[in-house]
Amino acid sequence: MTISATISKRCLLASVVGLMSLLMTTIGQAAELTVIEAVDQWADVFSGAEVKIKYNVRSAQPFEGRLNWSLSVNRRTVKHGQLPLTVKAGQASEAVVRVNMPEVKEGVILESQLNVAAFTGADPKPVAEGVRKVWIFPADPFTDRREWLKGLRITLFDPEGKTADVFEKSHVPFRLNKNIAALDELSEGMVVIGEAVSWQDYKSLAAAMVKLAARGVPVLCLAPGDGTMPLPGGEGADLPTPESLALRHEDVITELDKRLDAKTWPLEAKITSSRLVIKSHRDQVLVEVRRQPRGYCWLEARYPGKGRLLICGFAIIKPWEATPAPRYLLSELFARLSADRQPTPLPQEQRND
Repeated sequence: MTISATISKRCLLASVVGLMSLLMTTIGQAAELTVIEAVDQWADVFSGAEVKIKYNVRSAQPFEGRLNWSLSVNRRTVKHGQLPLTVKAGQASEAVVRVNMPEVKEGVILESQLNVAAFTGADPKPVAEGVRKVWIFPADPFTDRREWLKGLRITLFDPEGKTADVFEKSHVPFRLNKNIAALDELSEGMVVIGEAVSWQDYKSLAAAMVKLAARGVPVLCLAPGDGTMPLPGGEGADLPTPESLALRHEDVITELDKRLDAKTWPLEAKITSSRLVIKSHRDQVLVEVRRQPRGYCWLEARYPGKGRLLICGFAIIKPWEATPAPRYLLSELFARLSADRQPTPLPQEQRND
């Protein structure tokens, strides 16, 4: 009886251990069964816009279920919805979340959170969850900066007129100048070179930009189209030497404003339109504009006083309607070049209004 009872207890113990082991293995597999991956990595959206955000749902086992989503502000749900979910084993199933973003006040940038959760059948527990931060921007980046913007006294060189059109629609005051020689007469204000203007077609433009900056006039060159220019202060450059020279990549965007997307923009909009490559040619060091993945997208030369030359390879004008990021980036570029810099607006929860 004693031997039999001992054997029975051992068998029972082994069965329990085996069952627990099987249960833990099953739980571990279930935890890794389903994964939600964000396809769209951007976080900046327009106030009041309908936004489509893509997710991939992967699972080791097929299932029919649903994807629940909710948009919250200060931990309070302001939008929510649900869509059917069909997942095939070992394949990525795309789910598109459509959100009508709430309206925000002019001059207020709102931080929100988008939560998604996948469910199978009637199970109340989600098999996978995801969360992302979403910044909601009003369309006008200059609401609180009208007088300051007017005080910049912008002169725009834009032969094709595309930058001028966007400036007019956005109520950015400027004086249009189509004559490079006339730039030599300027001694105050700010000069902006329109997006995609070719250094190749306007060969004297690069030297004019450097000379303006050396005279104390801030110059912003938006994503040049093509061509080369001597590197200010470089070997063989018959141009004024700056006090400092900086070459940067996309990380400078988050340095300007941490809320702005610096890795990807929606609707296939490219962040960087022009790359700057440093090369040597006939005893000269040149900056060459290229449209390729490699190269810098930011050159900033600082001269005594207010003089600045900022060549920005980021696309500002072309993706103007795709995302608020280029609009608010332009505002920060103006601020960086301005002697009377305006602070970056704070999110709603950090404001005192």
